[in-house]
Amino acid sequence: MDTNTIGLVGGVVIIVVVFFAFRKKKNTQDILEQNNNIVPLMLQKSTQAKVVRLQHIIYGDAAAEETLQRLTAEYKNGQINVNQYNDKLDKMLSRFDTTL
Repeated sequence: MDTNTIGLVGGVVIIVVVFFAFRKKKNTQDILEQNNNIVPLMLQKSTQAKVVRLQHIIYGDAAAEETLQRLTAEYKNGQINVNQYNDKLDKMLSRFDTTL
């Protein structure tokens, strides 16, 4: 094989590698953009566990039940995000001196 053929084959290999590298990077960026607004699963599960725990603790306490219902409605309506919701649930749990 002469040097021109080796150079041509090497150039084609490099172009193919670079093409697929950029393609993979674009696909990865697209996936990250799609997942930007998704709530982390562990945070969501922790928040749900706190709500269940609070429901058992505050059973019969009308004021606390109303506060929890209002807080849950604010979260479901999108007025507060999951981090704010989780923090407020933590404060309610600390008010009753209990942890998960």
